[in-house]
This record gives sequence, C-alpha cells and structure tokens, in this order.
Amino acid sequence: MKLGKKKNEVVKAKETNVVPVETRNMNIQEIKQVDKSKKKAKKQEKLGFNWVLFVCMVIIAIPCGLFLWIILSALEDTGTPILGNRFLSDLNPAIQTAQVEQIDQKIEGLDGVEGCEVNLIVATLRIHVDANDALTYDEMQALSMNVYSAVTEVLPVETYFSQFDGQQQYDLEINVYNNLDLDEDFVMFNVVKNSPMETYLIHDVSTPIDAELAQALRDYVIERDKPKQETDDTSGDETTTE
Repeated sequence: MKLGKKKNEVVKAKETNVVPVETRNMNIQEIKQVDKSKKKAKKQEKLGFNWVLFVCMVIIAIPCGLFLWIILSALEDTGTPILGNRFLSDLNPAIQTAQVEQIDQKIEGLDGVEGCEVNLIVATLRIHVDANDALTYDEMQALSMNVYSAVTEVLPVETYFSQFDGQQQYDLEINVYNNLDLDEDFVMFNVVKNSPMETYLIHDVSTPIDAELAQALRDYVIERDKPKQETDDTSGDETTTE
C-alpha cells in the first residue's frame, strides 16, 4: 500500500510538472556552486598576469636599453681618441702627465713668454707659446729654440721623438707667435720634429715663400669682400632713412 502511494505521488508530480522539494533544493545548490565557480574564474581572469603585455614590454625594453647604453658610453668617451691597434707596440716609453706639467713650468719660466699651452694628443706633443709683442724677429727665433731645448731637457729626443727598430715614437710641434692679429708685426715660428726625422726643422710661418702669390691672394680677398661691405652699408642707410 505504501509503495503504491509513492508511485501515485511521483506520477501526479510528473503530471502536474511539480519538482519534489529534495530535488529542487539540490538543483539550487548546484546552481549556486556553478555561479561561485564562474565568479572565481572571472576574478582570476581580472587579477591574472597578462603574459602578452609582459612579452611586449620586454621586446620594447631591450632595444631601448641598448640604445641608452650606447648614448651613455659615447658621452663618457667624448674627447677620447679611438686608437685601435695603431700604437699597440709603439710609444714606448710613454710620456707621463707629470712630464707634461714639468715642461709647462719650464716654458712659463723662459724670458719673453707671456703664456703657453702644452697638449699631448694621441702621439703628438703640441705646444703653443704666446710671446711678448715687443720681441724682435731674431728674438722670436731664439725663443723658439729655447722652448725646444726646454722640452728636450725633460724628454730626450733619442728616447721620445726618434724612431728606432721600426717602433713609432712621438711627434713634436712647437708654435711660437707674438700676436694673432696677423698685421705687419706678426711673427710666428714653427718647430717640428717627427719621429722619422733625423733632426728638427724650424719654419717662419709668418713670411710667405712666394710673396707675390701671397699678396695676390690678399688682394683677391679684399676685392671679394668689397661688394658685401657696400651692400651692407647701403641697406643700413636705407633703414636709417625710413
């Protein structure tokens, strides 16, 4: 009798489309669990690591970092010559900073010297001496040789400025001048001693070898600049008139 009643209830429930209470409670719990799992999955998607963005950032950062490193290294090496293997087994012994400073002091102490500049760039010791404007031509020449002697006292020619056994050594260049106005009183001597040379050479840079050619070039420059000066003067007068 009891089994018959349960069967009748199930049949009636199917006919009336009514879900039993126990089954309905189970369905609600399953739906809630599915909703919770979906919410968790959405949160994980929102909070999860974006690998695509990370890879793109790395791809962009590598060339940018390399470019920045090149710029910084170039700024640090500004003014430093790139020698490569040019003087790999040459310039031995090397000229030291203390020796350059000693030469500077010696030249500053010479009579007729108003100022000097000593530079050691790559393999050339270059010296510029500003002499007293009152010195005569012969005194300027004598001063040039005194500067050369001051250098060789600290740096012997045979050791530092002479080539031996195929080994390249330093070159020496000395420029002594009284002024840079390039007027009639301008005098400049240039003393050169390269390592392959047996001895030094002294040149009077202020006196042209071909005086006629030098004067022709001066006249050409003057004639070339005349129209520009006249044009500038004319434009200035027109502006003043307005």
